[in-house]
Amino acid sequence: MLEEYSTRQRAVMLNTEGYNVSDKYNVINTMDVVQQFERFGFELSSIDAGRTLSADKYGKGKHMVRMAAEFRMPGGLRPEVIIHNSYDGTKALNIRVGVFRFVCSNGLIVGSNLIPNLQILHSNNSWQELINEFIDTYEEKHHIQSEWIENMMDIKMGLDEAYEYAKKALDIRHYDKRITMDVVDPLELLIVRRKEDQADNAWSRYNTLQENLIQGNFRKYDNDGSIRKAKVMTNVDELVRFNVELSDIFSEVLVA
Repeated sequence: MLEEYSTRQRAVMLNTEGYNVSDKYNVINTMDVVQQFERFGFELSSIDAGRTLSADKYGKGKHMVRMAAEFRMPGGLRPEVIIHNSYDGTKALNIRVGVFRFVCSNGLIVGSNLIPNLQILHSNNSWQELINEFIDTYEEKHHIQSEWIENMMDIKMGLDEAYEYAKKALDIRHYDKRITMDVVDPLELLIVRRKEDQADNAWSRYNTLQENLIQGNFRKYDNDGSIRKAKVMTNVDELVRFNVELSDIFSEVLVA
């Protein structure tokens, strides 16, 4: 099952030891979690493992694993669960609901405001039971997710409103304020790059912003007059944080 993945990706799946942790820290191995989901029909679809320069931390850092449900949704969507974990004491095991969009080969993560994530400390010896409970209620979670997407598709979002969400989304990606509207034009974040997103509904605006900000499809204007392309987001923690917070602000559309 892991043959197609890199050595670094396989390492985080197979590691059973923590790094610089207390005696109470019992590693919840990501491979064991994956196998728990596989018993209920989920399939491993991707592994994203952060890099480290420390040999001691190799295979123990933060990583994100996506698992696909055995059924498909209309509109080229695949339901998923996202496993976010580490073995170095910096991250509890987190499991979230998500969806993969085939048209852009991109994964979305449902925000905590819509569906709370499951967080399990590495000292918890009953983690298998908690995951089983999560799986037992997955159908209900999927229904909430599907309804959210359908409602987003039905809500019109004009350019003025989309511009305000582009500013919010930019703040989410660069929450440390290194990048602001002074150096990025939010309208550039709304450029549609796929015909499937050429619609003025909240779902299309959401997907356009998510892809452009994660892939760095915008330019930064420096004080010296130079122009640079933004970087692609690759940090595992930042990808999860950005996706969750972007989903949460778009949930505001449904209650406006």
